[in-house]
Amino acid sequence: MTFEERKKLYFDRYATELQPESEPVLADHYIVIPSYTELQLQSTLESLKHCIPPGKNTAVIIVINIREGDSDEIRLIAEHQVADLQDWSVQNSTDQLQFIPIGVFELPVKHAGVGLARKIGMDYAAKGAYSDSYITCLDADCIVAPNYFQAIELHYNENPGTVGASIYFEHPLDGVHAEAIAQYELHLRYFNHAQRWTGFPWAFHTVGSSMSVKADAYLRVGGMNRRKAGEDFYFIHKVIGLGNFTEIRNTTIYPSDRKSDRVPFGTGRAMKEWEGCLKTYPFEIFREMKLLLKQLNEIYQKRRFPGSRNRFEDYLLNQNGRERLSEIIHKSPSFDVFKRHFFRWIDAFRVMKYCNESEKCPVESPASELLDEMGINAKEKSPKELLLLYRQIEKSI
Repeated sequence: MTFEERKKLYFDRYATELQPESEPVLADHYIVIPSYTELQLQSTLESLKHCIPPGKNTAVIIVINIREGDSDEIRLIAEHQVADLQDWSVQNSTDQLQFIPIGVFELPVKHAGVGLARKIGMDYAAKGAYSDSYITCLDADCIVAPNYFQAIELHYNENPGTVGASIYFEHPLDGVHAEAIAQYELHLRYFNHAQRWTGFPWAFHTVGSSMSVKADAYLRVGGMNRRKAGEDFYFIHKVIGLGNFTEIRNTTIYPSDRKSDRVPFGTGRAMKEWEGCLKTYPFEIFREMKLLLKQLNEIYQKRRFPGSRNRFEDYLLNQNGRERLSEIIHKSPSFDVFKRHFFRWIDAFRVMKYCNESEKCPVESPASELLDEMGINAKEKSPKELLLLYRQIEKSI
């Protein structure tokens, strides 16, 4: 199927009907920013404006959205924001960098949220995209490093086969929520690295403000979903499943550490509910996961689970493991094929469910245990000190 055929199929079947009436802008790179009563949006746009200019034609799509039934005050603020941004974009757009505000003022209450707002912007981008264009997500409370455009362009130029990428991020550690955000980001990085340590191949950050995808891959996975929370996790893992997902580590996105109750989980909710101690998954569950994954070749040869009865094996058995394993082995003429099928079954969603069955513990302890396993002295270090170690590791991979 050609790119244009895939695009037609997508817009016939999967695209949101809440599309701007204007013709889409043609670009090589799109940045999509959803914005619902965002007071920090202008700082985000100024950050992009002051980046090293992009080398490719780039369009920043700002989706100013409100919901059906929102107050007249919220509606008036949104209308003024769109008008102001239209004036600002005329003054600040260039031949290579265009700012395009979109006002969507009637999101249905049932689906209104960040997922639908992202989808509106990403669908608009996909409609104007070329076969080798890419779409990057950013949030309206983020600042980006000056080489943001350069790094993304360079990554796609050097990795033409990639379907998408996770972009390196760092929360501020010097604000009023410094202790809370250090623990939260430590949880994110510990969870990511713990999965990698086990040998699990789908371990990537899935942060909505720091993900990028090729336009063709966006169409192939059916586009962004309309979830009100966790939309980034569900979307990016569909893209990861296509294979050849990568990471951009030579630039940085700086998300906000603000409190928020807009979504049931995520950074804002974690900041709001923090009470001095953030808990995460115990390291022991990853030890048991690693133990089983190291035996995949033996499992394939013997056509059964090892019978060790650890928590991860018990979890798989409770997921119709014997039947699924038999099916996977039956259709796998080689061990490499078996591994591909196995990790389509044991994907990020199942690993997350496995982790959520455990009793959580304060993040410092398991984060230290993992670093010790990796040969890094982490004894008696604070959450911030542990986080800085994880950041160093991640940037040097």
